Amino acid sequence: MRKRWFVIVAMAITVAFAVVAGVWKPEFVQLWNFGRDDFLRVLTQLIAIALIIERAVEVLISPLRSEETERRRLALAIQSERASDIESVLPYINPYVGWRSDTQKIAFSISLGLGLLVAIIGMRALQFLADPVVLNGLRGTQATLFRIVDVVLTGALLAGGADGLHKLASLFTSYVERATERVRLGHPVRM
Repeated sequence: MRKRWFVIVAMAITVAFAVVAGVWKPEFVQLWNFGRDDFLRVLTQLIAIALIIERAVEVLISPLRSEETERRRLALAIQSERASDIESVLPYINPYVGWRSDTQKIAFSISLGLGLLVAIIGMRALQFLADPVVLNGLRGTQATLFRIVDVVLTGALLAGGADGLHKLASLFTSYVERATERVRLGHPVRM
């Protein structure tokens, strides 16, 4: 039942956005002609920011959560060593897993908040991809929506951590290298 509601809400939002786009007719935002080094420079900057956020979150959470996490981990380890069956360990596993899950939720919330703050002050991902002339020419609602979406997406990217951004950089680099090799060999480049 819950899944059905999610699908219905997602479809309603999609239809609403399609109607708004059809009525409003926003301008096309042309991508900037950036090179491999430009793209990697921006990703490297985002990776550095994500690493700083990860460390800050660790410093903020450790004093509040690490003692109880360690206590629960040790209790689980001791019980696991003594146990003859999984049933006797379950009362220790569930609270430990719940505690760790709660800690991850807190860490994500703090990371997202810090990522959004970084994006609000102007360090964003999408604005780099857009042609600066076209982007500066946007006015009114479209310009505002572009900034909002850029802030939200950048905040989420940064909250996701440096590892995900590093994987994106590696994926981009390997694609560019393969495309360059195909062009060198006279083969068409496929997207």
